[in-house]
Amino acid sequence: AAMASASFKVKEYGFGERTLFPICLTWTDGDSPVKVQPLSASGHPLEAESGLETLQHETPAGEQCILIPAGSDTNTIRKITFLRSGPFTLKAQYADLPAGAPEAQLDACHVSLPPAAEPQEIQVFVHLNFFGLLRFARVCVKQRREEEKTVEAPEVAQGGEETAGAETAPEVRKLVRVVKVDVPYQVQEAPGRPTTLQLRDFREDELNMDNEDRLTREKMDRLNELESYLYALRDDISGKMRDFATPEERAEIEALLESSQQWVDDALVDISTVAKSAVVAKLEELQAVGGKVSRRFEEYSGRQEAQQLLHAAVSESRVAAQSQDEAYAHIPVEEKRKVMDMANETEAWLSEMTAKQSGLPPHVDPIVTVLDMHNKRDALLRFTQKVFSAPRPKPAAPPASEQPAPQEDVNMNEGEQALPEAENAAPVGEPQPQQAA
Repeated sequence: AAMASASFKVKEYGFGERTLFPICLTWTDGDSPVKVQPLSASGHPLEAESGLETLQHETPAGEQCILIPAGSDTNTIRKITFLRSGPFTLKAQYADLPAGAPEAQLDACHVSLPPAAEPQEIQVFVHLNFFGLLRFARVCVKQRREEEKTVEAPEVAQGGEETAGAETAPEVRKLVRVVKVDVPYQVQEAPGRPTTLQLRDFREDELNMDNEDRLTREKMDRLNELESYLYALRDDISGKMRDFATPEERAEIEALLESSQQWVDDALVDISTVAKSAVVAKLEELQAVGGKVSRRFEEYSGRQEAQQLLHAAVSESRVAAQSQDEAYAHIPVEEKRKVMDMANETEAWLSEMTAKQSGLPPHVDPIVTVLDMHNKRDALLRFTQKVFSAPRPKPAAPPASEQPAPQEDVNMNEGEQALPEAENAAPVGEPQPQQAA
């Protein structure tokens, strides 16, 4: 955050994983490598001053080796170049342990290079992964291949200039390309490294342990939920919900709470012996018994508010039905009467249900529920909205006989006369008929 801040100036720094132990690479049958180049994980060369270069050293036994010192960056590659004309082996081991100790041995790479007359340039790629584990990633050989390519040779005139448009014979040229060819190699795993079969067994054990942990967490969550509901029901049944249960129901709930508490205590001693389905079943058993009492209490708590909302909806519908507002003048009287009738029926239903409910003790299931009153209110408001949201009809167009006649233009200059209509006017240039004296 400080590096990205515009208010603070700090030196740039980075984070990276580094190896804890030095590793040395030794070889057999041949001279030392001609080149060792460190690469990034993507294959780009790394600069020497970055501290990732690989140096050549000698082992305590006097053998030449390539040392990857402790503190080197992980997730890097060493490209080691040899000149070889036959097979050879490259071994890796920890440099800070005795050479013959089994725990010091790492992987070995045997390059199956066919014998050749001339030494070839062999490149071995050694990968130090993110976790600091060494792997032989690839072995390849550089080969030169000659290819023939046909080129149209231009005809040259006596003066040394090319002759345009002249027919020339094609010329065959030999091109030399350098290609990298993969070389087969065998990796001999370290004695202390697990085999592929052992790794598979370890992964299966890890998955099994992960499943057991997940199942244990789920069982603990359900047990906590069961215990929380148990304590809450015990407090409610002896407190605010006491009057909403009969004496027989209270005795049944208290006995079930006592047995459930003992069951939870036994399950917490060794949770592995308890199935998750058993915990869920115990919780559902408690909820089935305590749910009846809880619903009675919830109905009692929300009944007064639901009655007030329904009364307000009845009053609102009546006011709309009796309104003389000009905005509702287009609503037919029959539709307004329907709204008034529905409001009266709803009020009568509410009065009847309230009278019946008021005579019942709290430990009896209610005759009318809060949901019933909400449904009645929604139905009344929807019908009222439907009636009074009808659009105002468009005004009727006047009949054609009542259309106003066009008026003559009275804005004429003095001495001018109106031109005759087209059907009565004589053609231009013809004499007008004279009237008899």
